[in-house]
Amino acid sequence: MSKVRWIALIVTLALTSIPGLSQENPGQISLRVVKYDGLKDEVLRHRGKVVFVDFWAEFCPPCKKGLPHILQLHRQYAKDGLVVITVSVDDLHGGGAEETKSRVVGFLKQNGATTTNLLLDEHPNVRAEKLRLSTIPCYYIFNRQGKWTQFGSHSGDKVDYAVIDRLVTDLLKEK
Repeated sequence: MSKVRWIALIVTLALTSIPGLSQENPGQISLRVVKYDGLKDEVLRHRGKVVFVDFWAEFCPPCKKGLPHILQLHRQYAKDGLVVITVSVDDLHGGGAEETKSRVVGFLKQNGATTTNLLLDEHPNVRAEKLRLSTIPCYYIFNRQGKWTQFGSHSGDKVDYAVIDRLVTDLLKEK
């Protein structure tokens, strides 16, 4: 291998080991389509941190109203160990999967969602059975040990963001 290639390899390895630079596209908005197991793996990957999972849809006005608040929490507390995962439950099987993905990504970009963004590719029955989702928005907040609290998926429940904010800050104080 030539000396120039070795130097390029060393520089690349050095840059990818610097915290904050190792992401594939730092500051970029991306969306990954997952099944239930992919979502579960993503949450488990962050064990030891406080994980906030936001189930939402592009067609849902309350979801779209709440997402900016959740993203602000992320910006404020990421350095303290808060991980935010947004999970769109928009339907991919209605015939316009690419259009759906485009609308979801557009809304995420509009709001600067540099968090982990997933689109759940599961039938509503799977969402109801495995995730206990009956309505959206729905939030799961996991403590550092993986114990969770659910907000907003019961008919008529209003989401109280002050309660969510207090829970997040309390969980972040726990070590």
